[in-house]
Amino acid sequence: MAQWLQLSMLDCKYLEQVDQLYDDSFPMDIRQYLSKWIESIDWDVTAAQDSLATVRFHDLLVQLDDQHSRFTLDNNFLQQHNFRKIKRNLQDRFQEDPVHMAMIIARNLKEEQKILANAKDAEVKSGTVSAMVVEKQKLDNKVKEMKEKFMDQYLKSLEDLQDEYDFKLNTLKNRGKTSYRRRNRK
Repeated sequence: MAQWLQLSMLDCKYLEQVDQLYDDSFPMDIRQYLSKWIESIDWDVTAAQDSLATVRFHDLLVQLDDQHSRFTLDNNFLQQHNFRKIKRNLQDRFQEDPVHMAMIIARNLKEEQKILANAKDAEVKSGTVSAMVVEKQKLDNKVKEMKEKFMDQYLKSLEDLQDEYDFKLNTLKNRGKTSYRRRNRK
């Protein structure tokens, strides 16, 4: 299970610890919306290599643009505004020092792992987790996975429709140009 998903299921006292990890330098919004991508990168390696950190910084900006586009499709004006602002702030802070950004992300991921470990230790010690709670978490995870799969398929379908539309539009434009040329030749 993804680390961010595990964190989101923790008790409030652990969520407060997670909240303390994030501020304006690297907002929690980014962590939440780009959790899969963030967790797919080895940020320790990235922080150790300046050129790789630069590449990952630009990858992050692309990811932010993609997420902004999703908000545009959903007509979510507030999140569009927030992500534009977040992107500008990140560019101001990390454009010249992307290694610093990679170090922040690496540190936060490690701290999140510590919080998860502490929560699991407390859970084992207290023994209060019932089978129903575990089943509910499993079902919640399945529902979230299904939603993500559906959204991925939906976005792919929209992209395919856009490609088809662009192709047909270009075809019609080209036909119009061809028939216009034929008429002018006569």
